[in-house]
Amino acid sequence: VEAALLVAIAVSGFPARASCYSGLVACEQPMETAGHRFMPEPGNGSVQLVRNGVPIACGSDVFEGENLTLESVGTHGLLLFEVVGDATIKDGECGGTRTLNDFELVQIRNRTFGTVNIRVNYGGEGHRSVRKSKVCTFSVVHPEPSRDQPPQTED
Repeated sequence: VEAALLVAIAVSGFPARASCYSGLVACEQPMETAGHRFMPEPGNGSVQLVRNGVPIACGSDVFEGENLTLESVGTHGLLLFEVVGDATIKDGECGGTRTLNDFELVQIRNRTFGTVNIRVNYGGEGHRSVRKSKVCTFSVVHPEPSRDQPPQTED
């Protein structure tokens, strides 16, 4: 039963990689309020997708069917990532939309041409306050054919 996701965010003494189930933050709880005892406040930390070791700028295109890495930048303490839209976090909690771990694999869905939104809440662990990143949005597009491949034609 996927009752809730452990977010040890803002709770000292809980290890970041403990069981992913807890009464602290339910999967149904919006990220805007996912901070246990403290409401998340805007922070300077950010979240990004990485392709082959190179960060992808927010607002850029990602390709249907590709696998990317989820990373936080400028964060501290414990993390709670969320991916919404035409992607899932491999082995993620809450139906593949949330994880507590940096460097997780994000899979862009096939045959979709929508958007992917990512964000992270971070802090806690003695900091007492929980911070939230801005939402980073990507457009899902069909990959361009390789120059080594001839263009596909319909018969």
